[in-house]
Amino acid sequence: MSKAAIPDPRAFGSRVLEQRNAQGLNRREFGKRLGISIAYVQRIEKGTLVYIPDFLPKLAEILDTTCDWLIYGEAKPLVPYTELNAHYIRKLKELMKHLQLTQARMAADCGTSRPVFGRYLNESRAITLDILERVCAVYHVRMDYFTTDLSLKKAFVIESPKPAAPSVMPLMGTDSQAGERIRKRREQLHLTKAELGRRTGINAGNIVRLENGNTRIRYETAYKFAKALQVEPEWILYGTAQDIPYPITPDVSLFLERHEEVRRMIWEMMESDGSKAPEDD
Repeated sequence: MSKAAIPDPRAFGSRVLEQRNAQGLNRREFGKRLGISIAYVQRIEKGTLVYIPDFLPKLAEILDTTCDWLIYGEAKPLVPYTELNAHYIRKLKELMKHLQLTQARMAADCGTSRPVFGRYLNESRAITLDILERVCAVYHVRMDYFTTDLSLKKAFVIESPKPAAPSVMPLMGTDSQAGERIRKRREQLHLTKAELGRRTGINAGNIVRLENGNTRIRYETAYKFAKALQVEPEWILYGTAQDIPYPITPDVSLFLERHEEVRRMIWEMMESDGSKAPEDD
């Protein structure tokens, strides 16, 4: 499978967005004509979802273009979705075998569960660009290992990582110190373990083990906690970064709920500097 034969989901999404705007369609109308949700349209346009050929011809018809242009930006033979997905699966299994990883180990390293990861491997769930990027980040693999026929010998950005330690970066200090920082910051923000779990996507049982120092804390996990706790990942891992100033505490949230003029001022500031999330136009 050559590089030209593998579509780039982000480029595909960009072309869909470009052509949708050219046709004067908003996401709601576009999704309605395709029979999909606005959220699904957003995932396509952001390039986080591999294209689905079942509605690709209809999509191209609505956008007054061709499937080949949407996928490749030029005339190229169409690669069936099943062939593309099977290619990703072969590459994942090849990498797992090379690193001597179990399915559960790779799932954990990539921040997902074993059952979900299993659905990727048995083709009952489409492999997304997000999953491939996580694999590349954790195991230091070049993305073109997945998008081409690049061999494993040339796939690694640096020396192949050891199977027993696939973390992105080594930890300084002890896991108990990192867990203690997580616990103190959670209590400072008046968050329960269940609430922190909802914000991070990590179940309360694992949070207990993390806070007790009984579970290794990888950088990807620290990043999730950092976002939820409004600190830097390095602070959780090493205790060196400072807290984000003016954290959004429950008191702040309550104040914003009571003062519409403050919320309006914040939204106007966000719109002026481009921080405001795009609405479903």
